[in-house]
Amino acid sequence: MKFAGRIPKQGHRAADCEDRFSASRLRFAVADGASDSGYSQVWARILADSFCRPPAFDINAEALDVWLGRCRAEWRRWARELAQGDLPWFARESLHAGGFATFAGLAFSPADGDGEATPWHAVACGDACVFIVRDDQLASAFPVGDCAGFDNPPQLVPTSRHPDGDGLRTVTGTARTGDAFYLATDALARWFLTDHDRGEKPWVALNGVATKHDLDIFVSASREAHALKNDDVTLMSIVIVPDR
Repeated sequence: MKFAGRIPKQGHRAADCEDRFSASRLRFAVADGASDSGYSQVWARILADSFCRPPAFDINAEALDVWLGRCRAEWRRWARELAQGDLPWFARESLHAGGFATFAGLAFSPADGDGEATPWHAVACGDACVFIVRDDQLASAFPVGDCAGFDNPPQLVPTSRHPDGDGLRTVTGTARTGDAFYLATDALARWFLTDHDRGEKPWVALNGVATKHDLDIFVSASREAHALKNDDVTLMSIVIVPDR
């Protein structure tokens, strides 16, 4: 992994940020808690952390359903412990209503025998995105393919099973040396695709982000230029390097 970091909305504390990210050797995830749902940042943390926590699981419908079941069990345990405390009535109402979040996860498999190809699988719900750049060109944008895709409310992963399903979508591919992957929550993802739709190469700016300070500078400048919505921002960047 080259970089991972998050920035809260302008004027807010870091503790107010509803985005979460997590990483392990071969897994990466970002999640964005819905602002109008109760304790959404906790649900976002559970989703991101559990996706990257061993043991690894396949990225298919059955395995994802089991994974979400584990996430929801973890949420219920946390909620029960919190409910034992002295909470105001509105906090209890929020806790009862549950949380919602967008999510994007990326999982790599070990490279094949010749070491040239690295299989990857991605899963996402809503407008948290995975972008793949190859040979200085955008090779894939998932699950939102252009900036118009941000005009409607996103699907959200709920803390309780929904009769219409959980909105998770999957995609798979093969990476090669030099490919760059970027995971981004909605504000940054919208900026990325808007810039790309204008014929620009937004990954050039993101490649210059190597520290939290770099991200602060980039986000502040982009907000001042009204190019980036004032929302929580999370970026994870991964570059495929040769096996040593």
